[in-house]
Amino acid sequence: MSITLQTAESIERLVDGQFDRKFVDEAAYKMAWQGESADRNPFDAAFTGGMLADRLSWVFVAAYQSALRACFPLIPDRVYSTFAVSENTLDAALPGTSLDASGRLVGTKTWIASSRLVDHLVVTLGPGLDGGLVAAFVGDGAGDGVKLTHRDNPGFLGDMSQGFATFEGTPCTPVLEHRATSFGLAEPFFIAVAGTGYLLREFRRLNLPRQQAAAEQCLPALWSLYGAGFDSDVPLLLELYEAVAGLGKACAAETGNRVGDGDIARDWSANGRLLGMYGGGLRRRVSRRS
Repeated sequence: MSITLQTAESIERLVDGQFDRKFVDEAAYKMAWQGESADRNPFDAAFTGGMLADRLSWVFVAAYQSALRACFPLIPDRVYSTFAVSENTLDAALPGTSLDASGRLVGTKTWIASSRLVDHLVVTLGPGLDGGLVAAFVGDGAGDGVKLTHRDNPGFLGDMSQGFATFEGTPCTPVLEHRATSFGLAEPFFIAVAGTGYLLREFRRLNLPRQQAAAEQCLPALWSLYGAGFDSDVPLLLELYEAVAGLGKACAAETGNRVGDGDIARDWSANGRLLGMYGGGLRRRVSRRS
């Protein structure tokens, strides 16, 4: 099979205009993601979520949620999760994460994606993987001992809320089944998948059939790599990621020349590096393996 049936059906729905939507805020996009993408496998969820996206922040959200599910298969369905790793190791007022004597989570993580909407956290004990992983719920009725704060006007992917999580004796459970060490490859892979969905939507809107066909041609190779394991062939992942990044540059340039596309052009200017920023890391991985 060159692509999944769900992906093919999503492309048909795109042609019918069923993805021509606008979302007033991240809560509206989350509701659409829960209705369209949350119950699909990570590949189809990322692709459909990218096709739904009317801005690049939502492309990241769709890719990020799929990357999480590919690496942490026990994340519950239909929730927004975050992989909480970052800590401020230089500020004693923000101690890193650990377990207290009762086995509850304490400490602070300094980057939480979708901080205003997150339901579930996968948390490293300490700033890396050596201390282990735990999972905790946040949100209505389940966030005992979790305090979420939010950054004002993040400069990159600013439509997505971003913040801190402070744990004050939070109930948690060990995460024993995971592929956390592959998360650094899962992110660029699913950015490429979600980015392809977004670019198909945009090239169709811009009436650019040649570029739309080029984006669609990325899908069979992406699906094949997903089947083999997104982390099984880093040179191929780099090749596909760079192909999507190149199409993103073409889309950004075309949007910048269109009257009436000011908001979209500004989005590309502020956030377009999303489709290229993982390239350096992938190239370093390839270089180390050669």
